[in-house]
Amino acid sequence: MVIRDAQRQTLQQSKHDDFVDRLMSHFRKVWPDKATALGPGYRDWIDSGVVAASRYELNTEQEAARFVNLWFVWGRAFETLPEHRAPLSSCTTENANPTSKSTSCPMKPKCASPLERRTDHGRRCL
Repeated sequence: MVIRDAQRQTLQQSKHDDFVDRLMSHFRKVWPDKATALGPGYRDWIDSGVVAASRYELNTEQEAARFVNLWFVWGRAFETLPEHRAPLSSCTTENANPTSKSTSCPMKPKCASPLERRTDHGRRCL
């Protein structure tokens, strides 16, 4: 069986879209007022956060979710401001502080890539 580039890209996009959907659902619960304020641009905002996270080599779903959470805390493109460079390092799995409310993400399962969906004990990773 041969998977062509176009098919692979379609599968990757589908996985990415699924991850964005799950983040949207999660952050609607965590930041309901902010999610509502974003209105129709909410999906694009979350998607942009996931893409921005990958530019900083935050490649697991958990790391990307932490990064997007920090967008909710400090605003979009917080990472470009000098005062927020240290908290950016808290997005990585090995540097995460599980007790910090502003940088930790309550999503426990770890996945290999924000564009990859796996299951853990019958639950979907996020």
